[in-house]
Amino acid sequence: MQLDAATLLAANGAVVTVSAVAFILNTMLVRGDAAGRAWSVAFLAGILTTVCYAVWGFAASAWWAVAIGNGALVMSIAMMWSGCRLCNGRRPVGWVALLAGAAASASALAAGPDGGAWAGAIAMFLALALFSALAGFETVRGTLGVNSSARVLTVAFWVVSLYYVARTIVFVGGGPTGVVFTTWFGTVTTTIVTVILVIISAISLSVIQAGRLAPDLAGQHPESGTLPGVLTAAEFDACAEDWLRRGRRDRDAMVWVLIEVDNLEHINTAYGREHGDQVIREVARITRTAAPSAALIGRLGSRRFAVLTPAPGVGSAVGVAERLHTALVETPIPQIDSLRAVATCGLATTDREGHSIARLRAAAEEALAIAGGRGPGSIHLAGTVAR
Repeated sequence: MQLDAATLLAANGAVVTVSAVAFILNTMLVRGDAAGRAWSVAFLAGILTTVCYAVWGFAASAWWAVAIGNGALVMSIAMMWSGCRLCNGRRPVGWVALLAGAAASASALAAGPDGGAWAGAIAMFLALALFSALAGFETVRGTLGVNSSARVLTVAFWVVSLYYVARTIVFVGGGPTGVVFTTWFGTVTTTIVTVILVIISAISLSVIQAGRLAPDLAGQHPESGTLPGVLTAAEFDACAEDWLRRGRRDRDAMVWVLIEVDNLEHINTAYGREHGDQVIREVARITRTAAPSAALIGRLGSRRFAVLTPAPGVGSAVGVAERLHTALVETPIPQIDSLRAVATCGLATTDREGHSIARLRAAAEEALAIAGGRGPGSIHLAGTVAR
């Protein structure tokens, strides 16, 4: 059975629309965040792309639809990158996505009605290769760098980037009617690549969002009694921003510590989720007990905690993380006396990163990724040489 281009384009449109609607509804129905909204915009741009190409397919005189579709496609991938940056606590780059999309559309519009289906193709190919590579790179750093669910996304983005680099080279060398281009890089092949990317993105991003927002979705906040004294991600961010604002005013140095429970998945597998939940409750209790008296404690993910505290007057910032780490190692988990929570810590200080919550969070995320790369139970301070 052979599928023609029209059939594949219709299938592509259906896959993009269903995946986009599912992800967007999920983002709307649960506590949305900046990363989720950026990814939702990316899926919306994907829907616009399929609509525009469908319009051109049914009405060849609607040459402008190609230009809009090209711009929407570039914007879609660029917003994926922006969402990954936001997930890692970095500044959003939505304006870059808008400019890149506008530039891709302008390149196609410049060719006018006679430009045909490939008007502005080179500019679009190069933009897609660039933003796919950037998105892939972003998934191996910070929060996403230590999230196993992001690995498939990394591979998908880099494969798409390499595909469009090769497509550009073949297009420039032999044109859109060349045998190599029509056989390996034509509409049919590209549609298959797009469908695979959309499916992988929708599944991976949904899993990533579920893991990041799990504490809030479960209603785990101080008043609920589930994790007493531990703030949700939203509450922690709000309080941390206020603390940092006042810290900047009074020139108080602060330390941001991220704690990742490394062996939670193994505990869930070996002992069951009930014991995994017990481990999380115990980690919360130990962190609350071992943290400095003036400290904010929050749960940012299914196995991640954060502590924001004034920098110690005596000793180093690393000492704060070491104290927490030692308490976790030395305290057995009730009902499983031989079991200890193993945690990796990444930390950042305002002395180096300033009092910006985005910069401080991003630096701590990168430090956590470096510590994770050295193995479970490691500690790393942002801005220092990894050993």
